Amino acid sequence: LRRGGFLTTGYENNAGLPTVLPYSGRSGFSYPFLLGLFSIFFSSGKGLLLFAPGMFLRLQQGWSRIGEPWLPLHRLWILFLAGLVLVYAKWWCWYGGYFWGPRFFLFASLPASLVLALRLRSAESPLAANLMTLSVLSLSFWMGLNGAVFGQRGLEICLQDRQALEFLCWYVPEFSVLWRPLMDPGRPHWQQEALIAYFVLVWVHLSRRLLVQVIRQGTQWIRQRL
Repeated sequence: LRRGGFLTTGYENNAGLPTVLPYSGRSGFSYPFLLGLFSIFFSSGKGLLLFAPGMFLRLQQGWSRIGEPWLPLHRLWILFLAGLVLVYAKWWCWYGGYFWGPRFFLFASLPASLVLALRLRSAESPLAANLMTLSVLSLSFWMGLNGAVFGQRGLEICLQDRQALEFLCWYVPEFSVLWRPLMDPGRPHWQQEALIAYFVLVWVHLSRRLLVQVIRQGTQWIRQRL
């Protein structure tokens, strides 16, 4: 009703600026599919592997007891997300513009959070699995804290020359929103400091049981090899 046709989106002639990237400046679904998939999953500034790491955890102990009622919903979420990835992989603006993280795939936070929660609630897991869960939990908290406290501060270079350098924020780790604050943290004001303290307390609350398990299992592993 708004555009006059089901296939009329309003983006027909919309395209990015031509840059040093070989497929830039094109409109529509002109981006190579495999390059789009790789960028959506693995790019340093937009990749789901970094921004929704819980989605890649394997469900194991405790799944039949705790997670069985969630299995159909989890599968539907993954299928819906897969559809988004398959469609956006070929669009020229797969990265979502100058924005913090992969905004087209915010939905990935749902299956990622569900899997992470189930892993945290599982009764017993091997040391390697617990270390992986703890690492993913820590990365997820850093990601959330980073977006809430630092945002895109210090990345104005990606807007220079009418956004001709924006690709730095997609692919170059030094200009990724996740790692830029580690190189140029600045001085947070007291509200940001309070938010950081809150994130740390929540992380300790959620990870304390897992930390105890990892320490106990790690101690046993060391004793067995001494």
